[in-house]
Amino acid sequence: MRHDATGLFFEVELERHAAYIADVLRLIERGALGFSTGALAHLVERAGGTVKRWIIGELSLTPTPCEPRCLGVRPIDHRSAPTAQSAVRRWMDTTASTHTEGVLTMSDAHNLPGAVIPTVEDVTMLDSRVDEMHERLAGLETALKAALDAPARPRGLVVPGDARRELAEQTALKVFNRYIRTGIKAALQENTPGEGGYLVPPLYSSQLAAALRDMSVLRQAGARVINVQGTNSFKVPTMTHTTAAVLTAEEGDYSEIEPTFNQITFTPFKYTRLAKVSDELLADSGIDVVSSVLLPDFAQAFAAAENSAFATGTGSSQPQGVVTGATAGSTATSGTFVADDIIKLYHALPAAYRQRAVWLVNDAIAQIIRTFKETTTGNYLWQPGLQSGTPDRLLGRPVYTLNTMDNAVTANKNILLFGDLSFYWIVDFGQEALKRLEELYAATGQVGFRAYRRMDARVMVGEAIQVLRVKA
Repeated sequence: MRHDATGLFFEVELERHAAYIADVLRLIERGALGFSTGALAHLVERAGGTVKRWIIGELSLTPTPCEPRCLGVRPIDHRSAPTAQSAVRRWMDTTASTHTEGVLTMSDAHNLPGAVIPTVEDVTMLDSRVDEMHERLAGLETALKAALDAPARPRGLVVPGDARRELAEQTALKVFNRYIRTGIKAALQENTPGEGGYLVPPLYSSQLAAALRDMSVLRQAGARVINVQGTNSFKVPTMTHTTAAVLTAEEGDYSEIEPTFNQITFTPFKYTRLAKVSDELLADSGIDVVSSVLLPDFAQAFAAAENSAFATGTGSSQPQGVVTGATAGSTATSGTFVADDIIKLYHALPAAYRQRAVWLVNDAIAQIIRTFKETTTGNYLWQPGLQSGTPDRLLGRPVYTLNTMDNAVTANKNILLFGDLSFYWIVDFGQEALKRLEELYAATGQVGFRAYRRMDARVMVGEAIQVLRVKA
């Protein structure tokens, strides 16, 4: 097996497979092979030492079957006989003793060593059992759906700590939903942030996090996300690699070069969103205001803010964008962006980072890249994703569209990024918080909801992320 820039190549020995098949056929012709069945364990029924039901899940050929009467497997000439499936169907659909030439007959079946031929009554009973199984399965599906749709409640066999925690979570959800609809707070001080309102309960918070992951491009493309609680800063030590080890003669002096240490501090930056909901909508008990109205609005708002900050944020009084912290790995000429520029950027990224690297590009630049072709084959460099939900690929690596990046091939623009985004860290500080504003919009029959999140982001290793910059 070998790998090169085109792909993965490997050789297999077909002759060994053919020899194995020939050996198996010789055993069959001598009558030395039997068959053995394996059942689906959860469907087996036993009574004492008797097997009442044996639903076959697999069948294998073996020279030592557990049941000696299963010896004597015989081949069927496929040139004169129809498929085994059609033969069995025809045999089961009639009580006649013979069939047309070339099809397995009742008399043939009786001549098989140790054969036990089912009667019509056996087949009828089997059909009845199959129908019974379908009914039981339908009943189980109905019961399972009812259980899944039922309101969450403490399970029967739980330790007291689990039960208390589960009850506390359900109580928090009820209190939070009542606060959303009515503004009435309960005496759950631990669920009330310092500046008023409520922390979003974990259930809703996880829904918001999932939505953000789908809409925030950097989170989706592989950035490392860290959640911290109870702090206003998060410090991470870093180290700059030294040169390679030095060849040293016996009793020679050791190199005293030391690595350089540093520290990156993540500071929470606060992002806010204000949404308004009508009194009528809040009064309608059939609508889940949080999941159906507020969370989708908050998710798109915070994701839009992230896509901007995480792309080109300066790092001063705001998160550092991935483009801002990246290394200028290659350059392009204004107005003459070509396929070779992409290849240069690909190889500007050290090989150690390419295995997990992805591309980030504005949709306008992506449109240009999609016209580039290989000179020898005429194939497009851009490869569409083969399955729904999978990203397109460029030079074999995934491509993500980030429309907050530069969108024109003009001087000093960063038009394409290639790197391992696990070295771009996003730090989320605490949970999302929400406050209900009743009086501010009362004149228009609305209630405001103010939400905020705190986050920061930084490029941890500059060489792991490279950009293509247009020359001045």
